[in-house]
Amino acid sequence: RQRLRLLMNEQHPQDLAPWLTELDKQKRLSLFRLLDLDNASSVLAELEPKVQSELLKDIGDFGVVPIISKMS
Repeated sequence: RQRLRLLMNEQHPQDLAPWLTELDKQKRLSLFRLLDLDNASSVLAELEPKVQSELLKDIGDFGVVPIISKMS
């Protein structure tokens, strides 16, 4: 799991976003949660609005606040 976390965080957000979009919701959420805060906010900004909305809904309020704060 730690190796996967490192690998995910080494990727460019523009490369991760399309890949995450292709995954089912559960896998997308699991992998998105491996991203550090900076990368999570960057990847979220690269996702299509529909996927952003689904992901934010799945993350929940507690997880959304830090990510959105990092984006502004």
